[in-house]
Amino acid sequence: MCQETIEIETPPLLFRVEKGKGRSLPVWTKEKFFEEVREHGAKLVVCSGLIHNLSGFNHPGGDVIDNGVVGTDATLLIDRVHALDKDVRLVLRSRVVAMLDDPDALLEKEDKDLRDLSNRVKAEGLQPPFDSLREIYVQLLDPLAVAIGGFFMMFLDFTKIGVLLLTCAHLRLFWWLHDGGHHGLFADKKKTEYVLDVLGLLFFGVLTFSEYRAHEVHHGFVNCLDRDWTSLKAFDFHRATTGETKKHAEVLKGIVQLLSFVFGVNAFWFQQFINTTGTALSGTAANNIFLIGVMSVRYYLFWYLGWRGFVPVVLAFGVAGFISCLNHVHMDKFGDPSDPQRPTTFLRQQVESTQSIRSGWLWTWMSGSLDYHIEHHLFPNIPSHRLPELREPVKALLAKHNIHYNIVPVLTAIQLTLSQFFDPSRDTRSFSKKGEATLLQKVQEKFNIYRWATALFDVVTGIGLISAWNHLHETLGGHPFLFLAVAVWNLLLSLAVRDGISALVFSELTPAAKLDYYPGLKDIKNFIWSAIRFVTILYSLHCSGMMVLYPVHYSTVSLGRDYVEFYLMAILMDVTAFKFIHRWMHRYTRVFKCIHAEHHSTKNSTTAFAAFEFHVLDFFAEHGCAMFLILFMKGIFGYDVRISMASYFLHTRAAILVHSCNRHSLILLNPLLDRFIQVNVMHNLHHAKPNDHFEILPYYHAIEKYRVADNILYDELMPMPNEFAYVVVKSDADITNTKDAN
Repeated sequence: MCQETIEIETPPLLFRVEKGKGRSLPVWTKEKFFEEVREHGAKLVVCSGLIHNLSGFNHPGGDVIDNGVVGTDATLLIDRVHALDKDVRLVLRSRVVAMLDDPDALLEKEDKDLRDLSNRVKAEGLQPPFDSLREIYVQLLDPLAVAIGGFFMMFLDFTKIGVLLLTCAHLRLFWWLHDGGHHGLFADKKKTEYVLDVLGLLFFGVLTFSEYRAHEVHHGFVNCLDRDWTSLKAFDFHRATTGETKKHAEVLKGIVQLLSFVFGVNAFWFQQFINTTGTALSGTAANNIFLIGVMSVRYYLFWYLGWRGFVPVVLAFGVAGFISCLNHVHMDKFGDPSDPQRPTTFLRQQVESTQSIRSGWLWTWMSGSLDYHIEHHLFPNIPSHRLPELREPVKALLAKHNIHYNIVPVLTAIQLTLSQFFDPSRDTRSFSKKGEATLLQKVQEKFNIYRWATALFDVVTGIGLISAWNHLHETLGGHPFLFLAVAVWNLLLSLAVRDGISALVFSELTPAAKLDYYPGLKDIKNFIWSAIRFVTILYSLHCSGMMVLYPVHYSTVSLGRDYVEFYLMAILMDVTAFKFIHRWMHRYTRVFKCIHAEHHSTKNSTTAFAAFEFHVLDFFAEHGCAMFLILFMKGIFGYDVRISMASYFLHTRAAILVHSCNRHSLILLNPLLDRFIQVNVMHNLHHAKPNDHFEILPYYHAIEKYRVADNILYDELMPMPNEFAYVVVKSDADITNTKDAN
């Protein structure tokens, strides 16, 4: 039986093979297909309903065809791994021998639903247009901006901060190149290869395209020990057999394995670095001249920056390697694709040996959105910054087929990965499936580490900010405008990052809505405008003589002056701006919409970034009035009509941290005061319920029952992530209620 045309109702997302014009093909049943494979040893593979005979074809990746692909419907696998590869299309098209009577005959229901979801993803625009300026090139502004910040910090003699920023810039570029290796950027393979190799050569000193293409083996055969490097077979990792007695590896062996991994990743980079020159110069003369120029720039930067140019590359490469292992290395592994314990459907193969992470915007940024790792494995061609939009559809698909969605906090993922180094025979089942408490939850049940670790961290970062202030005063004190520009930028950025670190460390104890908030272009715009406004206003006040720039000394006079002015501003802001003006803005709808609605665009998802979203009149009405009231009072009582710039920075710091995702933030810079007057809880309740909790300082929190009531309301309005509800972790309210009961 023959047929002239082939019609498939639901073609794959990107990859499709057509049989060619004028060709007629025999139509086979599923039984006929398996008979040819079993009895005649034909290396037959189905793709898009067409049957291809791959006998005699040598795959560049090794025996992936013989062991893992022959006798299966490889449509989804080929679509993910070779999405835009024209050479693969030509090979398959030349080897079409028949077509199935039912194009979906070999697909399980799970994989059919995954294919249907792929089509919806494309139809809804989550697969962006290739070569899109916004979707591709704008993403490069991210590592570029961070790199510029790093060089500027080095210029100001903040060398360590500069190296850290350059490391982050290299890491972010690494993930952008990773998207390119997955066909997520350009429609043309040659263009992808050219861009990846030039950028890889310039910033990492190695050609990257071929390495990222080899990475596709990992996506095709997740945690198969014979071919997937992320399974780290060299370290004796193996799947624990049911009922097997655990044989704990010696601590020394675990340390050796851990160090071997850390140095091994960079040894791989050194090897590639050495081999690159010969590989790069194997092309045409014009290509060689261009690549020699690129390599010369790279080597000059290495020589000029010295260790400051070398260390960021090594650190970024090592961190990227470790991050890549967090989502797989402690999961179930298989000897090879034919392992009987390996799932049979593509959906389960990708999901059941993969783990996602949920730990806030900073980890998402550092990991290139690969904390959405299950989504990445199901849709590797989707650019990483679009992966968050796939979480809910993917969770719905897995729930439909009763497949567990494995997700843990990042510290738990790190703990599990390190445990694998020390105990290779440990139980590798999904951690979130076991219902065990995380280490942080166990500690929190016995001791409120959330509160006291936050207090310690805020004290240490406060000391760091004072040191940076004094260093800037020595360096730029004679140039007030430049000093303010750098100091304001440093303050706002450090507090935003501090909020991200809090969500990363205390993921299980951070409200779900705050944990999922990711700053976008709007937040970046607000951040920049906030910095410009602050600098402009403070410089104007400094020039008018109302604000004076002092260094901060650890003395009663210096700290006392700044603290007293800060506390006075906080009290005056509360009894005037927030008690009257703030309440008035909420009472009148027209005023609220014009001035204050912008600030309330975030409700239970409020984070430090919400502090940067305000109308300029809103800023003067709420944040600036306290400063002018102090100046007015000083004039009345005959004091010098000036305030310390450092005290106003403390005031600004408090205004940002009242929006923090961490309820224990040290707003008043005193652990005891912040313990009994929980300003952050108060203001977050106001954002969650805009018509209540108008004041900024909850004096009534000094009475325990009212403080407990607000904490209970906080937990109700801003619940913790359901995925991390392994145990009931006691909050402040629970701890207090237990004491009352006793």
